[in-house]
Amino acid sequence: MNVELASPPDFVPVRSDWNERSPFIRQVGAAFFHHFDLYAQAVAKIVRGHHQDNQDVRAMARLGLIAAAELRQYFAIIEPDLYRYPALDPVSVRRAVTAFADSLGTAR
Repeated sequence: MNVELASPPDFVPVRSDWNERSPFIRQVGAAFFHHFDLYAQAVAKIVRGHHQDNQDVRAMARLGLIAAAELRQYFAIIEPDLYRYPALDPVSVRRAVTAFADSLGTAR
């Protein structure tokens, strides 16, 4: 996976509980490191649609970090907030997320 100095809310709405959904990585001294909510990452990457982003999301599914059904559920929760991102076309975003989830099938 690639590392970026951007986070999912730069691209798409995220759930209000994103912080609790962010998996712990490790603690170094007093600093705690977490991945951003994996489903938020997946949706942001699907929306951007870059080849590497698609590969990243497929790797997340292969590793069991995300699943198609939960991706659909996550999107249903954030979809009403897409209006806050005027550069995004909600119909196109829904189509992209649905197609990607369909391509994952029941992989977990």
